Amino acid sequence: MQRALFFGLLVACGGAPEPAHVEIAQPLPTVSVTASAAPLPAPPTFVSQDVGDPRPPPRRAASLLETEARTIESLVAATPASSSDLPPLLLRVAETYAELRKVAGDARASAKAIDHYTTLTAQFPSFAKIDDAYLGLGLEYVARGDLPNARRAFYELIKNVPQSHYVPYAYFAFGDMFEREARSDPSKWDFAQQAFVEVRKYPASPIAAEAVCRLSIVAAARGDQGRASSLRDELRRDYPSSHAAEQCQGP
Repeated sequence: MQRALFFGLLVACGGAPEPAHVEIAQPLPTVSVTASAAPLPAPPTFVSQDVGDPRPPPRRAASLLETEARTIESLVAATPASSSDLPPLLLRVAETYAELRKVAGDARASAKAIDHYTTLTAQFPSFAKIDDAYLGLGLEYVARGDLPNARRAFYELIKNVPQSHYVPYAYFAFGDMFEREARSDPSKWDFAQQAFVEVRKYPASPIAAEAVCRLSIVAAARGDQGRASSLRDELRRDYPSSHAAEQCQGP
């Protein structure tokens, strides 16, 4: 079922057709996407630290982050492509730029983070922390409003590193993006629900409680107030001390 959903989400995002051996219970409609090489939306719309980002919030000033980024860039440039030191350096500089984007809302920092994450995922797929790179890449694309490329990054995380503890966050990101689109295209509510249901398969994940809340929102939006209320009851029962349980309210 999970594998079918992987390919179903890719088809829904305008990717390649699913392999013949993969069965999908209900065909998913195509969502138009731009090619990866297409220019990013301009100007980019940045978002603040989101519940779907498991990384710690920024704690350093922009000036310190800029200095660190320049220093690591120098190390990257001086490190041979064959060196085992290069992948960790690429991840570190990408994370530094991502942090700078959060602190300063800097479009250039975001672009550089994407460049380094992309190099890392493309050239070092066996890197021990490649799931960090996929996650960071997807979140940067979300921050820029480039949802098609964000979906591709999260899909690659689910497909290539299925054991990662970031997998429920990738599913949550799918649900969040489809939920946004469903506000103007109600056909996306089904996809949002699918994705949030997948998150619930990881009940120990910190994002699981928020997924239950989002499922209640989806149910309410589809007119099923009884289901929405039941989900909020489950949230308070199963995750009583969570932020989601405090914030998730009914009509």
